[in-house]
Amino acid sequence: MQGTRLFWATTAIGVVFGLLAVGASQPVALVGVVGIGAWLLATAWVAVHSFHETTTHLDIEYTLDPATTHVDTPTTATLRIHRPAQTAVGTVQIEPTLPAGVTRTTDATTITLDPGQTDATLTIPLHAAVAGEFSLPAPTVTLGDSLGLYTEHLPAGPQPQLTVLPQTPTVHVGKGGQSYGNAFGDHATDQPGPGITTRDLRQYVPGEAAMNIDWKSTARLGEPYVRETEGETDRHTALLVDHRAHTDASTTAETPLEYIREAALGMTASAAEHADPLSLWTVGDDGLTETIAAGSTPTTYTRVRSTLLGLTPTTTSTTHRSAPGHRVQTVVDRVAAETPAKATLQPYATASVTAVDAVRDDAFVDAVHRARTRFGAGVWLVLVTTDADPVRLRESVQIATQDGGAVLVLIVPTVFFQQPGLETIDDTYDAYTAFEDLRRDLDSHPRVTALEVAPGDQLRTLLADNRSDGQRSEGRS
Repeated sequence: MQGTRLFWATTAIGVVFGLLAVGASQPVALVGVVGIGAWLLATAWVAVHSFHETTTHLDIEYTLDPATTHVDTPTTATLRIHRPAQTAVGTVQIEPTLPAGVTRTTDATTITLDPGQTDATLTIPLHAAVAGEFSLPAPTVTLGDSLGLYTEHLPAGPQPQLTVLPQTPTVHVGKGGQSYGNAFGDHATDQPGPGITTRDLRQYVPGEAAMNIDWKSTARLGEPYVRETEGETDRHTALLVDHRAHTDASTTAETPLEYIREAALGMTASAAEHADPLSLWTVGDDGLTETIAAGSTPTTYTRVRSTLLGLTPTTTSTTHRSAPGHRVQTVVDRVAAETPAKATLQPYATASVTAVDAVRDDAFVDAVHRARTRFGAGVWLVLVTTDADPVRLRESVQIATQDGGAVLVLIVPTVFFQQPGLETIDDTYDAYTAFEDLRRDLDSHPRVTALEVAPGDQLRTLLADNRSDGQRSEGRS
């Protein structure tokens, strides 16, 4: 508790009376000194009691609407305070403080309750210029007594959390331009076992427990059959996110990393919705940059989101040897050698590479190998990367499916970030077709789901233009 100017002015008067009593030999002045001192002590006790009652019964509500927004998109903070009438004897002033990166767009910065006033509300428009997770500090409460002699400053109230997402265009997740409706929410374990959801009917294998036989189906089909079910259980999702230097390679306003981040955030939201254990491994050019152990608590999901929002591309500090192998016939042969599309399509010529070479030479493949070795087949691996190196991507998926493991691969097609290097819409479509061939090939594996994560508007425009060109060609013929 601090004294105000009035307190120090009153104290100065007491000092003057003391000087008169001593210096001017006026004993009667001592009465003034004693009176002022006693009065200040009494008012201090009353102030302490008043401040205690106020802070005990002061109700502060501090909310954000919305609590999740995007960069350069405003949100609103609302601060409401209430106190009982019996404690409304002094002044209460509350001033919210903001973290770095968040600014207010109004001059109104404080809310005040005068003596006798019990309720007040303050609305503050907020603006964030950078993406991230922000914790707004508890507001600063300033208390004053009814006489204006004392004041107290202390933090009080909730600390709302603000999530600011990067600005990105519409993100499409799907196959061949068609949205995949359950991209992040498929929750079956994919492991046969006790459960309530019917999975498959298969022939009985000698040596299995007789209790597993479906006798009705056996009687109908004339041979022993077993009806498997899916176990409904928590599914550990291991999220491997690529943020190497190539995720920043773009000749457009956006980068592949922005779409990688959106896809990974979608997986995080799905895990949180189902209360599934989630772990995160982020991969830079020199290997793992961040690991978050599996957990299904709000703290874990918040840490994962914060890490994803803070991802930036790493820089290449090592030279990776290209994969060995021989070329096979691909869509590259359909493109003339002199067109820029040739350079874009060339990496899609498949090559063979051993797992040992891949693990040694490529950080992402190495991370996948480590994750599958550590977690085993019981964990759902989710790989989020680009198609910048199709050979390494194939090898990553091959390693991820070892020992019967299931894999979701979310791939950002780099063709949508290289338009100036492709002369015509046909070049772009050929490059997308090559990507789609790669995605379909990966998706054909029984334990792999491979989805594209692309700029929705650009993809729809590309496919619509190609259909229009095809219709015009048919009309001319």
